[in-house]
This record gives sequence, C-alpha cells and structure tokens, in this order.
Amino acid sequence: MNFAKYISNYDKHLNNAENQKKLKLIINKINNLKRSNKKLIILGNGGSSASASHLMVDFTKQAKIKTINFNE
Repeated sequence: MNFAKYISNYDKHLNNAENQKKLKLIINKINNLKRSNKKLIILGNGGSSASASHLMVDFTKQAKIKTINFNE
C-alpha cells in the first residue's frame, strides 16, 4: 500500500459517521472526567506500554487531567 492510499483509507475510516459518533462519545467522556476532577487510568503491556506512558504524559501536561499509567 502506498502512502497516498494509506492516507485516503485512514481519512475514510476517520470520517465514517459511526466512527465520528464514537469519537464524540470519547471526547465527551474525557471532558466530563476533567470537569469532575477525576483520574484517568491507562494500561499498557509490551510495546503498548510506551504508548500508554506517552499518552499519560500528554493528558497530564497538555490537558491538565490527572492520569496514572500501569504497564508491564
């Protein structure tokens, strides 16, 4: 798969109406979490542990949401 086809496929899935509803639901949940001053818990295992750790830093520093990370 070439890069242009990859981006086109990615855009198609991202702009899918069903996926848009799911993204809006996730955004609302995160906003509610921040408003209620609750904590976000992220889990990662193996290669996903680095992603979980990075995501924790992003939510903590950029979004100012208390976040903890458990990884193996």
